[in-house]
Amino acid sequence: MLVYTTASLIVVTPVPTPILAMSKRPKRRATLGKSAPTVSPAAIESKAREGLAGGLHREAIAGFKQLLKQEPRPAWCLVLADAYMGRVLELAAKDMLEEALAIWENRVGLGEDIPIRSGTGYTPPAHKGRVESMLDLFAPGNAMPPPEQD
Repeated sequence: MLVYTTASLIVVTPVPTPILAMSKRPKRRATLGKSAPTVSPAAIESKAREGLAGGLHREAIAGFKQLLKQEPRPAWCLVLADAYMGRVLELAAKDMLEEALAIWENRVGLGEDIPIRSGTGYTPPAHKGRVESMLDLFAPGNAMPPPEQD
């Protein structure tokens, strides 16, 4: 702040402060003409199938969801359902039942006509997406008793 006086007047003027940068890191510059390499659907499918075969259900789910966004193929939808089923069983084995239920609902959202092919022997009941149907999945040999009627 500068202060100076004249014969009968005192003048105060603010001194402009320099604008400080928020970060000391240099700014990223956009690369012109260079884009991320595109991956072919065949490569994505191959990697997703390898992930599914290796028990990497999360990676398989991501790959097949990406493929279905590009082109909705029934075969990819079936394999995505298998990947969801594997992830549900994985989460349930870790006692992460809320997360398993969320993934199960995603699997159910793929459609009523998609069979469960994971070898669990599970047949989805008419009330798909409900907790009871998911619990039936984890104990396919132990049928839940019907609710008691009052």
